[in-house]
Amino acid sequence: MMEYRNFSVEIRPESERLKVSTTSHYDVHHDDFDLPLRPDEIEKLLTELARIVPESQKAQAKPPNGNGAPDIEAIGRKLLRSFMTSAVTPAFYRCLGNIEGMENRVRQIGLRLRMGFVGFEDSGAPKEVISLPWELLLDPFNGRFLSLSVFTPVVRFLKAPCPAPITVEPPIKVLVVKSEPEDLPRLHYDDERRSIVDELQANSDLEVDYLDNPDVRTLRRCLREKRPHVLHYSGHGKFDAHSGEGSLALVGPERKHVPVSGKIIAEQIHDCSRDLRLVLLNTCYGSALPRQRGQDAYSGVASALIKAEIPAVVAMQFPITSKGAIAFSRGFYSGLANGDAVDTALVEGRLEMRAANSSSLEWITPVLFMSSEHGRLMKIVRADKPTKEEERRMPGEQVPVMRGGTPISPTSDPLRLCIRSFDGHGVAQDREADHVLDLRRFFDGRRIRRRDLWKTEIYPLLLRFLRESANQGRRLHLHLPAHSTIAFAAGYCLEAKSGVDMTIVQGGQIGTRDWRQGPGDEANESFWKDEDNTHIDADASDVAVAISLTHPIGQDVEYFLQQRSDLKISRILPATLSPAPSSTGVRDWDHSLALAQQLEAKIRSRSIQERLGVLHVFAAAPKVFLFHLGQLARSFGPLQLYEHDFDSSVPAAYEPSLRLPLKQTK
Repeated sequence: MMEYRNFSVEIRPESERLKVSTTSHYDVHHDDFDLPLRPDEIEKLLTELARIVPESQKAQAKPPNGNGAPDIEAIGRKLLRSFMTSAVTPAFYRCLGNIEGMENRVRQIGLRLRMGFVGFEDSGAPKEVISLPWELLLDPFNGRFLSLSVFTPVVRFLKAPCPAPITVEPPIKVLVVKSEPEDLPRLHYDDERRSIVDELQANSDLEVDYLDNPDVRTLRRCLREKRPHVLHYSGHGKFDAHSGEGSLALVGPERKHVPVSGKIIAEQIHDCSRDLRLVLLNTCYGSALPRQRGQDAYSGVASALIKAEIPAVVAMQFPITSKGAIAFSRGFYSGLANGDAVDTALVEGRLEMRAANSSSLEWITPVLFMSSEHGRLMKIVRADKPTKEEERRMPGEQVPVMRGGTPISPTSDPLRLCIRSFDGHGVAQDREADHVLDLRRFFDGRRIRRRDLWKTEIYPLLLRFLRESANQGRRLHLHLPAHSTIAFAAGYCLEAKSGVDMTIVQGGQIGTRDWRQGPGDEANESFWKDEDNTHIDADASDVAVAISLTHPIGQDVEYFLQQRSDLKISRILPATLSPAPSSTGVRDWDHSLALAQQLEAKIRSRSIQERLGVLHVFAAAPKVFLFHLGQLARSFGPLQLYEHDFDSSVPAAYEPSLRLPLKQTK
């Protein structure tokens, strides 16, 4: 399954100008935004595309770049250049290079180009920019359209409330709605239904229900009863350029069509199914947006649904032919049935349209709107099913656990370890532990007696203690009534490739908690807020990272670096839990590991000059996260850890602790 990093482009009105911000792991850049075309040229372009795109589906049709028709490659280059300035381009291609280096056999990493539009709900704001065909963005270096690659999907982001991802145990429920009023042209719906059935019903993790020719009340009632996760609408749609309002054609009395506005549709389904994660509108103009000032930016059908807290909506920006709709549905649902994210499935739909007719331009018609910050719509949790080997075993037969080719009895107790560096909670754990590493003699309370003891005594003892324990081939149950530096250093000793089966035990204000290694479910969302770096000294090489998981520390770190230390720091890299830091913000082992992996990617994206310097690590985080980050930290280069003196009344009372690796000096 693809995992995506965001390259975010945010366009917003400000006074009489448009502004653009681009945000990546490397940089945040702000600038004025100039429309790539005049408003009258945009209107002409959209009108022409609405005519030639469906016509291109005709057999043996050639791309209509002649006779005054728009050159879509030239348009794609203009759209990209409108925000990809000389200052932004290096960060974009560094992001592409970075994700290529992060891939492995387990996962594939892509770069999601997230086109965000903020502030356009103001009726006086210019609307031309949000209606541009951004799906045509073209990379001038390789001549490829970004939206035709699963590694660079193009997504439109509208600022709206977004519910948190839900946990779903299969089957994923899909409700397919057909609307075919007798007074409108026939849409060959049965062919599309067959293509959906072929892809969905062949997969036991998906369940399909059908609703034919409903009015709006029937649609609402069915959504309340079926509680689907995906709603697929196939029917006629309309967009009125004069009013800026989109509508769907539902069925009314005498089977005649009744236009129902996007706002009414959104009102009707807003609270009738809180499980609904995705709506696919296989209808003409479902994604059309207002083009004129004075119109509501959320009056289109797709945008109204996003405002109604539907996390993702796939819709069509131009009229779509039956052949194009069928090909798209086949590719899109094939991707979903394969477990792909909605971004990836959308690209699969585009590529299926291209494969069905290479001359057709209809692949530019589908649009993905998201209000989700990171695109994760639901987390699939499957109930454990016995393997064939387990089914063959006799009842009560023990399952052999293997490590390094050696069977380990699953009934054997774990090796219980305790590392203590201060007094306090969890004293009973010391008595229950098989081995205790007591480091309190190096501290007065929580303060280190001498700073050099971190390097000369504490780390060598910690390294020997953990490696000797890991060599016994047993599961490790590690209790950590210890400093944050020790939790990080423990992970550094037992790096990610050690393969040790771990449980981390931590006590605190919410009680003692066991962080147990899970099945390795790979999270494909980002858990960190998108934030601007704090730039301090452009001539410096060192970088500081301020990790705020349990509570925010960004201001304290900035105050310490600028007022209480003589360190020369290039910038502060913020890492704040989304939506906000809290004592229960890190959910479980897998969540912690995903957070650490994403932060690792951000840290490794430093420039060459910065990687030659020292990484200064400040953290307010659970011990399990510090352990995970320590496991990944050997790729960071020289780093300096810090401890906070909680007994001090002085703001930002940080003290340097351990410098890693030990041989690195400065």
